[in-house]
Amino acid sequence: MLRGMLVTESEHDATGAVRVMLDRLDGRCSKLTVAAVVPRGHPLLPWAPLAGVPVEPVREERLVGAGQAACGLVRDVSAELSVDHRAAGSWKHLLRIVADERYDVMVLAARPSSWRDRRLVRKASRSGDLRVLLSSG
Repeated sequence: MLRGMLVTESEHDATGAVRVMLDRLDGRCSKLTVAAVVPRGHPLLPWAPLAGVPVEPVREERLVGAGQAACGLVRDVSAELSVDHRAAGSWKHLLRIVADERYDVMVLAARPSSWRDRRLVRKASRSGDLRVLLSSG
C-alpha cells in the first residue's frame, strides 16, 4: 500500500484536490497525510523588528492557520482511511518530512507560489522514490 501526502499552501483552496488524489491512487493508499505549507512571507518581513514589530508571533500565527487549513480539507474522506494532518513552516521543512518518513506519492493541490519552492519540489521529485503529481482539482 502507498503512503500519500496532499500538500497545499495554506492560502489555496484545496477541497477538491483531496478527491482528485484519492481517485488517482485508486484505493491503493493506506495512509493519507494532508499538509499545509505556510507561503513565503513578504520580502520585507525580516526587517519588521527594525520597526518594532516582532516577527515570531506573525510566523506562529501563519503556522496555526496552515494547521487549521490542513484539518479542514478532510471532511469528505472515508472513515476507513487513516488521515494525518501536518503544518510546515516552509516547503524545505515539508520536503524533509517527506524524505524522512518515506512517502511514496505527494500530490500538490497547486504549484508552490515561489519559484524557489517550485525548484525544491522539482529537485525532490527527481532525486528519489517520491512521485510528485499536480492535482487539477
